[in-house]
Amino acid sequence: MEERVEGEEAVERWEASRSMATQPPRYGKPLAGRRPEEGTGESPPPLDDPRPSGGTRARAPFREEKDRGRPAGLPSIPHRPPHRPVGVKPHPRVFAFDDAPFGFEQERTAVVGVVVVLPSYVEGVLRGDVEVDGADATDVLVDLVNSTPHREATRAILLGGIALGGFNVVDLTRLHQATGLPVVTVTRRAPDLPAMEEAIRKHLPGRPDLLALLRAHELFTVPLRPRPLWVAAVGLTRKEATELLRRSLVRGSFPEPLRLAHLMASVVPGGSPSRSRA
Repeated sequence: MEERVEGEEAVERWEASRSMATQPPRYGKPLAGRRPEEGTGESPPPLDDPRPSGGTRARAPFREEKDRGRPAGLPSIPHRPPHRPVGVKPHPRVFAFDDAPFGFEQERTAVVGVVVVLPSYVEGVLRGDVEVDGADATDVLVDLVNSTPHREATRAILLGGIALGGFNVVDLTRLHQATGLPVVTVTRRAPDLPAMEEAIRKHLPGRPDLLALLRAHELFTVPLRPRPLWVAAVGLTRKEATELLRRSLVRGSFPEPLRLAHLMASVVPGGSPSRSRA
């Protein structure tokens, strides 16, 4: 009798253990050996599974890329790109031109231009020549700028003064219109216009047009350290020209593209070693 009772208890314990193995767990994955739901071929979802009974996982609310990783419930932060004036690139390209040293006995002198990604990365070098005390400086610059493949990616023209090769004065307005680029002239000292006009009347009496070109554009100062610059600009406001020049500085207060053009122009045939203080 005792053996029969012990056997029945063993059978009941065995059946109870099988019954527990087939019940869905409260948490986590189903236990091994659980039976699939009848007629569906799928296991019933655990109690904490967010999927509906049909077996498809519920989709979480859409979150934009900038909000991913943020704890749920926090307000979204609107995307704000870095402040930058419209149309201004962080590192614009510019042309910079300077003439080679010359003697007044020469008929022509070299002009060197550089294409620079501000402040100092040189992408190209251009070379032309102008007549000493002539009238072709504007045309030469227009040809050099418009004939180079760098033209489309360049944003401005820098000149180390308004004249090349003595009194071969550049028409800044015509240069701006013919190239479609703003033009900025830069000098370390305020030009002595009365003295320049007197020299033109004395040595070039047949060129009254030069006097008008010299006074066509008002000069303004850009306060920099250790010394300011005297600037004229066509196609840019004073504020825009000042910002462009500040971006062109590496050391001192003189634009690095003009310093590079001056150094290169000083070693062309016929030039003399540079004594630049830039």
